[in-house]
Amino acid sequence: MIEKIIKALDEDIAKIKAETPDEAFIEEILMDGSAVRQTERIKKIIKNISAEYNNGWIPVSERLPEEEETVWTTVKYSTGRTETKTAIYQSGRFCNILSRDYFSNIVIAWRPRIVPEPYIPVESEET
Repeated sequence: MIEKIIKALDEDIAKIKAETPDEAFIEEILMDGSAVRQTERIKKIIKNISAEYNNGWIPVSERLPEEEETVWTTVKYSTGRTETKTAIYQSGRFCNILSRDYFSNIVIAWRPRIVPEPYIPVESEET
């Protein structure tokens, strides 16, 4: 969910940067403070809120994934140990992504499996 909001904000920033502003746009937005800066600030707030709420982990007691959705899971073993595993939710149960065997241990939480953006190296400035 948070990732979708951030993506939408990124799209808005790109639109704002691509626009050729007219006078009304400049008066309403830019004179008040940069729309881009404001959107970046909103993104930072959303990321901070996300961190406060388990970084996107959803307890299974609150909600379950969509059928056939690939997700990350937190599995709790009888010993009390927990582990993160990738799973597919099918027929009302979590199963191994490769073997399609159902998990025998308890899944306590899940989160969408979102592929991150690729790494882009930062070019160092020579001074």
